[in-house]
This record gives sequence, C-alpha cells and structure tokens, in this order.
Amino acid sequence: MLKLSSLIHHDNPDKQVPIFGDMVHLNKLTNQDLFEHYKKTIQEDMIIINVVGDVDDKELLDAMDNSAMSSFLKNARQDRKITFDQFKNLIDHPLNQEEHKHINQSRLALAYVTDKTDPSVSHLAPQAMNLILGGDDQSKLFLQVREKNSLAYSVSSMYHPISHLLTIQAGLDAKTVDQAMDLINKQISFVKEGQFTQAQIEHAKKVLSTRRKISSDSIQYYIMHNIWENIYPKSLLDDEHYQAELDKLDKDHIIKVAQGIHDIAQYRLIGD
Repeated sequence: MLKLSSLIHHDNPDKQVPIFGDMVHLNKLTNQDLFEHYKKTIQEDMIIINVVGDVDDKELLDAMDNSAMSSFLKNARQDRKITFDQFKNLIDHPLNQEEHKHINQSRLALAYVTDKTDPSVSHLAPQAMNLILGGDDQSKLFLQVREKNSLAYSVSSMYHPISHLLTIQAGLDAKTVDQAMDLINKQISFVKEGQFTQAQIEHAKKVLSTRRKISSDSIQYYIMHNIWENIYPKSLLDDEHYQAELDKLDKDHIIKVAQGIHDIAQYRLIGD
C-alpha cells in the first residue's frame, strides 16, 4: 500500500514519506531535532485535550483556567483548516507501476476515487457499496476471486470516507495476476449494473450498524470523535442521523455511487 500511496500522491512531496517515516529520515534524526520539533508543535499547533474518567466538568475547566497552561493554550495557533486532494489529474491520467522481485507471493494494489455524494444519496452508500464489493467476507471479491475461482490468497477492498478513496488489495500468484484483475473489474461492473441482491444490501446495513456500535464502545472512539469534531465536523454523524442515513440507503444509491468510481492508480509487485 505504500507504493500505491506514493502513486496516488505523486505530486505531493509531504505525502511521499509514510506517516511513520523512513530510514533515510530516521538515520539523520537527532535528540535535538526531536526536542525542537516538540517545542514548535506545542507552541504553534492546535492542542486538543481529552480527559477520560469520572470527573466534574466545571471543576476540571476551572482547574485548567487557573493553571499555568491557561494563558499558554490561549496563544494564537496555526489555522486548523484542512484541504483534501481531488485527484483530478489522476482521473484523466491514471498511474500504473509494476515491479519484479524475488518473492513468493505477488501483490496487487488498486486505487479508485468516487464522485462527491449527491445530497439525495445516503452518506453511507459508499461504505455499503464497499462492503458489497470487497469489504466483507460475504463480498463479491472474496466469494468470486478467492473462494470460487481461487485466483488470490487474499483480496479485499476498503473505503476511506474523508478522501473518497476506494482501495483494493490482493495477494496472489504471479501467473494469476491478469486473471484476477479481469475478475475484479467484472465485479466492479456488476455492482455498477446493480447485480446484487436486497439481501446483500441488508447485510451491508447490518454490518455498518454493528461496526458503529462496537467502535463506539471504546475510549479511542470518543477521542477521535472529539478530534474530528474540532477539525472537520462535517465528517461526523450523531447516532440519530447515522440511523436516518442507514434507513434511507437503497439499491439506487449504491448503484449511483458505484457508477461514479474512477480508476486512478495501480501497483503490481510480481514475484519472480
């Protein structure tokens, strides 16, 4: 996926380096560099403090206001506005890369971007479409590419709501790469044509609902929710609106999203 990400963000140098860095940067890093970076971050970046536990809100806020950090935290901070890639150039000119290495298992990584969701379409339609395509063990990719035709050891898709990216990964033998690619394209076409059942839609709805409930039963969920609430509140749905979007979801919505899929990048790692 790192190679695929490099293709997707080929014109953005900041995104060419993985979030965890690389050996080139790590070898140059010193303790003083880290210290200066942390100082700059604390002084300039937006700070969000999450407090977990049975605390009195008023007492906590009063304590913060009366602390030495109070005036410091109220200093002017960098603009927290965020922007997202549109991938317009890649839609017109998709990028492809193939590498050969002495490895046992080949890898296939594909990237697509979906059109912006129409207001009349459920916000959850792209995620449901992903589940039907390859985001679940009942999906078309899993059942057709892996189980029925044995063209891959693993295959799955993932949808990224913030960036509107859909990615597909497969681990397979070098000799089956082209066959697998053809079958993957067919499954995408089937979803675009509405060749999926109401039972699959209901299954996708159930999975989305269950995952929401499971994820919300963790401290990390509320921390991330708080962060996004401050950075990009439009990306959030409360429980009531989430259920409304789930109830609103139908087959036409999923088809419309699928028909707005654009191929933008493909990476093949072929084992010799």
